[in-house]
Amino acid sequence: MSQLKQRLTSSQRKVITTVTIDDATVDFRRPTHPERLAVMEASKAAGEVDSAEKPTTAEGGLRMLARVIASVAYDPETQQRIFDPASAEDVTAIYNAPWLEDVQDKAVQAFRPSVGEVRKNS
Repeated sequence: MSQLKQRLTSSQRKVITTVTIDDATVDFRRPTHPERLAVMEASKAAGEVDSAEKPTTAEGGLRMLARVIASVAYDPETQQRIFDPASAEDVTAIYNAPWLEDVQDKAVQAFRPSVGEVRKNS
């Protein structure tokens, strides 16, 4: 494998924003397309969303939001994901966290590019 190819395929995800949760710094990074699809599939498998990706209940919507947060939250020191979006235990921990609603908008921003970003990149 060429050095350039190796560098490009192993590059880190883009940091969209950094947040502070209970005095801890957390990077919110843009997930890859396969990671986004895995979050949606896990939410469908758990019954949180239907086949049209609409929440089945209010709790289902919040649990899907917890999966989104899990998919974008990274430790800035290790550059590793903090939570596993496929883990029911991690999703429940985020769902029950008092800070979920404090970071939800920034997490969604990191998870999905805005229309403006898409237009700028096309």
